[in-house]
Amino acid sequence: MTDANSAIEPHLGRKGRLTLRHGLIVGLSAAAFAVCLTQTAYISPGVYFDQLNEIPVDSMKNSAISQLLWGWLGIPFALFSLFHPNPLVGASVAATGIFAWRKLRVPTILAACFAVALMWRYRTLGLASWLANPLLVAAWICCLLNRCRVAAFLSGIALTLILGFPAVDEVPFGPKGADVPVLRLGGGYWLWLASAAIAFAGAMTELFLFRKMARTDRTSHEAN
Repeated sequence: MTDANSAIEPHLGRKGRLTLRHGLIVGLSAAAFAVCLTQTAYISPGVYFDQLNEIPVDSMKNSAISQLLWGWLGIPFALFSLFHPNPLVGASVAATGIFAWRKLRVPTILAACFAVALMWRYRTLGLASWLANPLLVAAWICCLLNRCRVAAFLSGIALTLILGFPAVDEVPFGPKGADVPVLRLGGGYWLWLASAAIAFAGAMTELFLFRKMARTDRTSHEAN
């Protein structure tokens, strides 16, 4: 009975440390995301309303929380941007997901790189960047469920999409919904980027560093 208890205790200890690490990764990433919502996402020319009259302004701060909320309405457009003007973009994204699900590493990397290259070529990477938000939340859930491989994949896609946002030249916030240029990025964008980077780096570290250390410790224990 004593031997059984001594064998269980180390296992529980490793499980507790694992949960703590995953919670720390998700907590830091979620905290950066929460703070980013209180900041300015970007600055562009815009309008404000005075008794239902549109008054143009040279520069207007666009908050990250407003972009998050309005983004739900833009999901169909963001998804459409994956297939227009070249349907190979959407096909490459779908192939990346299928290869990742079947744990085919090299085809997954090649398909993902091809998809990103096409989206960059046709300037649709930035338009699809809002999709990083649900992907990031899904990555947090997978990390907490100890699905680090899936979490790394999802957060990696989210990070790529966020990095593509500066490629967006114009936003539809001018007079009568006209497109106006993005003058500069705000602090909200960089915190959004940091949130995805933390999730991706944490999942990759867990996947390759800590699991390798755990396998080494297990092999040493079995040898003794």
